[in-house]
This record gives sequence, structure tokens and C-alpha cells, in this order.
Amino acid sequence: MKQRCGKSIVCGALALAVSLVVAGPGDAEEGKKRVCIYTFQEQHPEELIATCTEHLSSKLSNFERSNDYFNRAQAYEALKDYRNAFIDYDLALGVIAYIPETLAMMLQAGGRISDEEFTGAKNIRAGIWQSRGELFARTKDYDRAIADFTKGIDTEIEFWVPQALAARAAAYFAKKDYRHVIVDSDRRLAIYPNDDLAFFMKGISYVALNENDSAIAAFSEAININPKVYQYFHRRGQAYFFKKAYDKAIADYEAALKLSPNQPDVLKSLEAARKAQIGGR
Repeated sequence: MKQRCGKSIVCGALALAVSLVVAGPGDAEEGKKRVCIYTFQEQHPEELIATCTEHLSSKLSNFERSNDYFNRAQAYEALKDYRNAFIDYDLALGVIAYIPETLAMMLQAGGRISDEEFTGAKNIRAGIWQSRGELFARTKDYDRAIADFTKGIDTEIEFWVPQALAARAAAYFAKKDYRHVIVDSDRRLAIYPNDDLAFFMKGISYVALNENDSAIAAFSEAININPKVYQYFHRRGQAYFFKKAYDKAIADYEAALKLSPNQPDVLKSLEAARKAQIGGR
């Protein structure tokens, strides 16, 4: 089965940025016609690669060229051709790399640069860093992933910072750098206070650090926000188990099984807690 784009939020944000830069805020619809990002939702990866490759052979602005490389990179990524995906992400960044700074210098020199052009260029670059960082993480190159996510965070762009924080937290977790997971999760929660997944990431990090009281508090916050995720109850139950609070662990495991019956990992945890409860009497 052929795959389609799985990054509609990223695609949409970059499409808006590129269309504004290419055509100007008064003619964004015309700009959409001149970038292939808006065809990404309709085209299969092989078709998109051909479209962008043909488009790249024509005379393009740096914004359009960067967009085409980015779009083709995502198509290669959908096909799991990671080598060519990395090449195109690098080419996209090479084209767009200094445009925000160049626009800023032109603005300082009295040039006529619209806010849309400047913001659009920064958005494009941040989006490429986010996507390349996610590919680095997917290929388990976590240090480079963290470096790209950090660049996105440093842009201070409202749309990209929360995404980059969540992605960097996941990369830190893969590296077993649990303190940094907690820091990034807290930064994301400062933006989105009801992000249950950020609380969950804190919880599993605290468990890894053997700080089970803090883990229980984090898991409880996640459950209060979204009580329909069985993993939240299961993981809180494990934190209770490590504290030898077997009654509470069992209650959480049973709650997890009500949400998702017959989960092998939860059944195993429940059996262990019941045996420990009997042994402790």
C-alpha cells in the first residue's frame, strides 16, 4: 500500500509560511499554487518526488527551492529512504539557512521587509529542523535529534517550541537522561498545562530515577486530565508497587484492565502485586 503524508500539521504550517513569502500576504492563494507542499496530501510519495524534482529544475526563489527539498525529503522518509531524506533536509536548510538573518539585516538597513516574510522564513527553517530532528530520532541518532530540536526551541516561535520540547524530551528519555526529560516536560506544561502526555513523561522519568512519590503525583495529574488511558493507571500502579503499596497497585492495575482488558503486561503486573500482597501478610 502506498503511503501518504503523516505530518499534516507540519505541512500546513510550512505551506502557509511559504505561500506568504512567495506571494505576499495579499495573494497567499497564488503562492499555494507555486509550492508543491499543498499537493503533498493528494500525492503518493513516488509522485511527489517526481513533482518536486521537476519543479526544482525550474527557476525558483530560495523559499520555493527550500520547500521543494523539504517536501521531497518527507516523501523519501515516507518510503523509508532515509539516506535521501537526510540529503534533502540538508539541502533545504542550506538554501534557507541564512535567510532570516539576511532579512533582519535588510530590515535594519531600511529595507522593505514585511513581517510575513520574516516570520515565514523563520517558520520554514524551524519546521525543517523539527522534521530532520524527528528523523534523527527515528534512526536513533539522539544527539543530533536533540541538537535540531534545540535549534527549533531557540527560535522562540510559538507554534514550534511546544512540539520541539516534546520531541526533545522523548529523545532525552531514549538516552536515559531523565532529568532533562522532566525539565522539558515542565517547560511544555508551562505552555499547555493540561498536557497529560507531558505529565506521563515526567512520571516514567521519576520511576526510572526511583523517585516514586513524584512519579505517583505526575501520573495522578495525567489521570485527572485524561482518565481513559490504561497506561497511566498501569504505570502509577508500578510506582505504588515499588513503594510496596500493594493494595493501591492492585487497584490501579484493575482500573487499567477495565479500560483495556487482557493486556498481558498489566495482567503480569497484577499477578506480581497479588503475590507480593500475600507474601507481605
